[in-house]
Amino acid sequence: MVDYERLWKMAKNKGISLAHLSEQLGLSRYYLNNCRRTDAEIPLIRLMRLADMLGTSVEYLRGEDPLAEEELEVLLGKFLHRPECQLLFAAVEDAPPEVIRKVVKIIEILNSNDND
Repeated sequence: MVDYERLWKMAKNKGISLAHLSEQLGLSRYYLNNCRRTDAEIPLIRLMRLADMLGTSVEYLRGEDPLAEEELEVLLGKFLHRPECQLLFAAVEDAPPEVIRKVVKIIEILNSNDND
């Protein structure tokens, strides 16, 4: 389910109205405002496009809490010099932050499995 408050705040912070985003999706300028008002689900393909337009991830727009930048830096520092992680980080060297967060999560899961 879309976190409309988060979507609205992101758009507002970027100086973009929901009406403009709706039009960029090729829909009525009232589409996103109506979805927000009725708490309607947005189809995944449109949500992916919205995330791209806002420079974020679908997960973030759905209200999932990605790692904060500070947490990401701590985790990167923790894993960056581990030999088993260097290949993984090399593969995503120029990846956007949301991809790197996913890589860090994968490493955390692998690390927790090693500790069990």
